[in-house]
Amino acid sequence: MAFTPFTGVDHHKRSVTFCGALVAHEGADSFKWVFTRFLAAMGGKEPNYIITDQDPGILKAMPLVFKTARHRYCMWHIMNKVPNKYGVTREDYSVFVKKLNAIIWDEDIEAAEFDAKWEEIGREHMVNNIDWFKEIAMDQQRHTQKKIDNCNRHTFHITSTHLAIEVHGAQVYSHRVFEEFQEEVNCRMFERKGILCWHVIWIYSSNGVKIIPEQCVVKRWCKDAMLSKMFDCNGEATEDVDIIDGKQLRCRNVVERFIEASWYAHGQIEG
Repeated sequence: MAFTPFTGVDHHKRSVTFCGALVAHEGADSFKWVFTRFLAAMGGKEPNYIITDQDPGILKAMPLVFKTARHRYCMWHIMNKVPNKYGVTREDYSVFVKKLNAIIWDEDIEAAEFDAKWEEIGREHMVNNIDWFKEIAMDQQRHTQKKIDNCNRHTFHITSTHLAIEVHGAQVYSHRVFEEFQEEVNCRMFERKGILCWHVIWIYSSNGVKIIPEQCVVKRWCKDAMLSKMFDCNGEATEDVDIIDGKQLRCRNVVERFIEASWYAHGQIEG
């Protein structure tokens, strides 16, 4: 039987397993049942994103259960297929993989920049004619240079602030250059990660703000981020229990300090 774990990230940014299921058949009906039970165990709340491999049963079952969650393919599974699809015997294989990793794992890259760099890599290494590699690109460039120029002349980027200088930048720069300029005006780290960037922190500090404003503290990353109620696989609320008592916590702290001291002693950590 196939084991299907549901893994996510908690408020400590650590991988955690929410639940798991055993299925005898990896078909759409089985996955539909699994997703339905998972949704019940989560109290009916859908995740924002679901990352899976390219299993056809999963792809068919997901839209039957999840209505708002956005689906993405797992990059680990995709990258595992690269050696076979590209060919490890090609002389430029290592160079190609290095360039591919540089854009695949760049969390700050925008869609347009990704597309442009992917097109460049594709031309240099002649993979644009390989159908499989087209799945890696988020959105392939679909416009000719003439259409792009026309778009730049007759449309304007939406500004992220009300600063006059950003408005002017949207008027004079090409869309591509303005995107880079806009990053300097507003890096949007809070919008992307839910953590204040150094720009905002510097402004707050220079204005005498000594605590993080309530509206800037995302519950997702707080110490008390856990739900007030937990649910079992049947959607029934469970009692909250304190797993670690004071004695266990003290013992764990002693062990952690001992391990850290051992690493110092062996020169693994610079003091």
